[in-house]
Parts: sequence; C-alpha cells; structure tokens
Amino acid sequence: MNQQFSIIIDYMPKDRDEILNVADALGEADCLDGSVGGHPEGIEVVFNREAASLDGAIKSAISAIESAGYLVKRVEMARESISLET
Repeated sequence: MNQQFSIIIDYMPKDRDEILNVADALGEADCLDGSVGGHPEGIEVVFNREAASLDGAIKSAISAIESAGYLVKRVEMARESISLET
C-alpha cells in the first residue's frame, strides 16, 4: 500500500548545492521515494512509500534519514491521508 507523508529535517541549507548534497545522501540511504525541498524550518522530504502500514513506512523513512546523519524534526501528513478505520 502506498503511504504518503512528509518529514521535516532539522537542517538549514545555505544554498542550492547543500540541498542537492542532502538529496544525494538521502538517495544513498534508501530514500529514493522521497522528494526533497526547502521548508521554513529546514528541509522537507515528501514520501510516497510502499509499505504494509503507515507506521512501518514512517519508521523506515526516519531510520533511513537518521542513517544519513540528519535529525528528524517531525512528521507531517495531510488530513485526507489519515485513515480513521480500525
């Protein structure tokens, strides 16, 4: 199942080259399913990750980001991405 969410990384790039370096590092850390962009609080990675559960998708993304040496500030989701079914 495709899980959609964003992760905000606590890192303020100084220029475009630093954003590209972050994108390269995240790609090497198995985040090829995330789009990297700027965010007022650091860097945002928007994921469309295949996983059996949202929890599993988020945990694997956080683990990959941290293995690349970055600190996760928070996870964000659009309201329509949250299933209220139990």
